[in-house]
Amino acid sequence: MDGYQVNSGTSFASPFVAGAVALLLSRAQRAGRTLRSSDVKRLLTTSASALKGPADEVGHGLLDAHAALRLLDSEMAGRGARA
Repeated sequence: MDGYQVNSGTSFASPFVAGAVALLLSRAQRAGRTLRSSDVKRLLTTSASALKGPADEVGHGLLDAHAALRLLDSEMAGRGARA
């Protein structure tokens, strides 16, 4: 098989989400903070870019790890009430 193939689903998204979680946990740890699983979920879902379509197909939207890290940084700097 030559070239690339388009696929979708949770099995394709999982490695990207795991990588984003690792980035968030690492950033928090370097700052001496601990994130709960609920914090990580909130950071990822709040920072996701909206996608058009039914929620059961698009979930919370397109993962944006950079936006999640910026949100975490903002919260750790005291500009947010959480983290």
